[in-house]
Amino acid sequence: MFNDTQITAVYTKQIIAVDEVRYNLVSETAFTLAKLSFLNKVTPLEAFTEKDQRKIVEETVRSIWKSGNNSKNDFNITEIEKHEIISIAGNMLAFIEKVDGQDLIFKPKLKGYSVSYLICI
Repeated sequence: MFNDTQITAVYTKQIIAVDEVRYNLVSETAFTLAKLSFLNKVTPLEAFTEKDQRKIVEETVRSIWKSGNNSKNDFNITEIEKHEIISIAGNMLAFIEKVDGQDLIFKPKLKGYSVSYLICI
């Protein structure tokens, strides 16, 4: 995180891009996981139980691939994708903590936009 006069390290754990990872699915799932973790005051690992993982991934797949022509494989994530989802969600929570984001609005309705947003108030 930076501005013209200052650079602030938010989180030092680097996420390495891997070819086998579906980052559209990973990033959206990580955003949802960060939201659930924040709202329930648990870590991403605690929030991503096997039961909840399936539900979160299914909802994410349906939200980003709206054609409805999804195969069973679209709903399965690899161990690498699972690790990336948890790591990215952790980075998001570190950012929220760094900016003291006590009052957050996840996915606020912004007219004319259709991407995920996080607003810290």
